Amino acid sequence: MNRKALLALAGAVASLLSTAAVAAAGNGGLSDARAGTAQFHRIDAANGAGYTVEVIDLNNLACIDDIEHHTGGMGIHFLNPGLLDGQVDAATPELVIYEPTKNGGMRLVAVEYLTLKAVWDAAHGGPNAAPPSLFGTPFELVPAGNRYGLPDFYELHAWIWKENPLGMHNDWNPTVTCAAA
Repeated sequence: MNRKALLALAGAVASLLSTAAVAAAGNGGLSDARAGTAQFHRIDAANGAGYTVEVIDLNNLACIDDIEHHTGGMGIHFLNPGLLDGQVDAATPELVIYEPTKNGGMRLVAVEYLTLKAVWDAAHGGPNAAPPSLFGTPFELVPAGNRYGLPDFYELHAWIWKENPLGMHNDWNPTVTCAAA
């Protein structure tokens, strides 16, 4: 994410925090997630649906992998900023994730659900609120000071388009690589 996109995201975060958006956990299962994102195998379809912000971390990396610990990769994340509304719905993840291919293309491999902790907490009883969950799995808390420069947020990966030997909701997938990025 370039500086302009980071500023836009920061503005969206501030707006969400100031209005204490109502956060509600949606229902749905993995089949809803697949049905809701099946059209995004073509990245231009994802862009057309609002997944237009390529997430770049503070080290200027777009393709996220864990070279240091050799646990695999995640890929390239595309955010739909319009979905940063505090809602959690299996059919509409906030991010779609692609693995770069050797021929220069992008293969849809996963989705990620994300909600800001402050927004979630405001709508669910304060700082002691239980984290959101989908598919019977609670979201992971990622504290501020993270590689994206975001405030505390909850996230959950779902490897619905590429099998993950570490589990459906593990952050890292050892079969994903950024080598072709």
